[in-house]
This record gives sequence, C-alpha cells and structure tokens, in this order.
Amino acid sequence: MATVLRSYIFITFIVCCISFAILVTSVSTTSWVNARLLSNAGNEEDIVNYGLFIGTLKKIAFATPSYYTIHMACIPKDNVCAWSCKKSAEEREEEIQNLYTTANASFGCIEKDSKGIRNVARSPWDIPKPSITNLMSPTVRGSVDKTFINLGIWASTLTSLILAIVLAGVAALGAVVNIAANPVRTIAAIPGLYIWNGLAAFFAILTMVLWGGHFAASLVDSIALRETITGECHVDTARVGFSYWLILASALLHLANIGILLFRRVMLLRIPEPPKVTPAEDTDGTLFLY
Repeated sequence: MATVLRSYIFITFIVCCISFAILVTSVSTTSWVNARLLSNAGNEEDIVNYGLFIGTLKKIAFATPSYYTIHMACIPKDNVCAWSCKKSAEEREEEIQNLYTTANASFGCIEKDSKGIRNVARSPWDIPKPSITNLMSPTVRGSVDKTFINLGIWASTLTSLILAIVLAGVAALGAVVNIAANPVRTIAAIPGLYIWNGLAAFFAILTMVLWGGHFAASLVDSIALRETITGECHVDTARVGFSYWLILASALLHLANIGILLFRRVMLLRIPEPPKVTPAEDTDGTLFLY
C-alpha cells in the first residue's frame, strides 16, 4: 500500500522536482554548444555559445570584443537550420537561404555595447553581392563547408526534451497522489511511478543521443554559423556544454527514483505480516442462540 513507508515516495517527489527544474534550465540556457573559431585571415577570434533557440557570439578583432545575439533560423522545405545574428526573423531566414544556396551572406548585425546601446556593426566582410566567397582570396576564403543543423533532428531533440519535462512533472504529481491517498487504478498507483520515471529517463537519454550524435557527426567541425559555412573561419575547438550535460543528471535522477521505489518494495516485503486471529471452536450450542 502507498500509505506504508510513504517517506520513500516523498523522496521521489523531491527528486522529480529537482529533475524538472534541471530540464527547464537545460532547455532555456545557451550552453548546448561552446565553440572557438579562428578566422582564416588570422585577425579575428570568435567565441560562440548557443542552446536550442538562442545564443551569443563574441567577435574579437584586434583585441576589441563585440557581442551579438544569435538566433536559430530554419528552412523547412530544405530541412536545414543555422544560426544568424540578424535582427528580424525574415532577415534571418533570407540569410540562411542565401547560405544554403550560394554560401553567400554579408555580415551586418546589431551589436550591443557595454552600456546596452544598440548600434549597427560593420565588418570587413560586410560586402554587398556578388558573393563574398568569390571575392575573397583563396588563402582567406579557405574551404566552404555548407554544414547545417538538420531540422528533423533538431525538432526531434526538442520534442524528446519537452516530453521528458512533461513526464518529470507527471511523475512528481503521481508521487503527491500516492502520498495523500492509495489510488486504485494501476497507472495512478505505485506501478505508475515506475512508468513515469522510466519514460522520463528514456526521453532524457534519447535527447542526449539525438543531439550528441548530430553534434559528433556534423557540428563538431562546423557549428552551422555564417562564418564557418562561408569559410571565413574554421573551428578551433567545439564541445557540448553544461546545458547538454544537465540532461544526463536528470536521467540519472529518474533512474535513482526507480531504485528508491524498488528498495521500498524490498522493505515492504520484510515487514512481518500481522498475526492471523482464528476464532476458537466452541461446542457450547447455547452461544449460537445469540
């Protein structure tokens, strides 16, 4: 029964709340990918951090840093996504389309200085069409690597992560129900807690497999940014960040919950059964009159 050893169920509730907070932090932070880019001209260094929706770009040219916000932009018909620091969604989509078709996009993004004043930033690469890739010398141009984020994998990663968040919340709610009552339906009782925690762990691990596999196969050498797609910069270092590894912590927490529930089950089996009271047989027939 859920009313026996309910302290273990309360522990699973706390663990589910922690996991829920971790997953929300993961999806809302910008450290899924951390990368350092070096320009082929040798005069610029870029520091890139991004999550699933938004990120930051720090350009260091001649020891002077400039900061930009980058956004995910996708072209559904081509199943590709990339990062852009353009201001509007239309400008971002146009830039990604140009990068996908011709590896051509000029740099002219909005910079945010230390005082929070937004100014239009100019760059040596802010060249109008024709293609900047064709105008650069071979030494500066490097090799154009049209590597993009796969829209299907990105959408699957996001869907899997959202499901993990929802299931973590359902597992926490199920724990509250089992603390307060003794549900009759299996899905709402203790067996349901095994299901919700198991599914939450599964989708968390699936999220890691999807994004980690895509990163290792495609993004580790080209992080789907304009600078790497046009060949202006090459990736010096790239790795998945703490936002990604938070998901592993969440999966381990839900697996720990299953372990706690199994331990509770073992403890229940060790509780001795109450003695059975067998009424003594009485041959005195006068008692049956009552």
